[in-house]
Amino acid sequence: MNIEITNIILDDLESIYKLGTGIDDFSADGGENIFWPKETLTRLFQSEDDVCMALRVNGEIVGFSLTMIHPATKKAVLENFVVKDEYQHLAQEFLDETERAIEKKDAQFIAYFFDQEDDVNEKEFFDSNGYFTGNSHYWMHKNISFSNPKN
Repeated sequence: MNIEITNIILDDLESIYKLGTGIDDFSADGGENIFWPKETLTRLFQSEDDVCMALRVNGEIVGFSLTMIHPATKKAVLENFVVKDEYQHLAQEFLDETERAIEKKDAQFIAYFFDQEDDVNEKEFFDSNGYFTGNSHYWMHKNISFSNPKN
């Protein structure tokens, strides 16, 4: 098994989009907008400020992480961290490499949000990696021009 952790490139767009749109938890508004639009992903993948990583097994993308870094505050927001179920044994190595790439961008801290309060495995995984639980929050947003057709 050939395992690689690489920066995402534009050629990865379709694979990342397909994997991301297959995860219902990424919908914050009940399903209308299910993942980042391809145009947004394209900008993100080309950004010099942000960190977008792919986990590949035998050339196939089996995981990805998308981290937006705000240069003025040096806050890194790990927006999406995905590893297919059958490759969860690679999640630790993938998170370690993602964090190293974030540190190289001189971020001061990493915020990570996940949708399901009852997802004990995800919470325990991040707890064991030095993340701590802050206050509970509601995710609220207002769509201004963000749209993502379910195609």
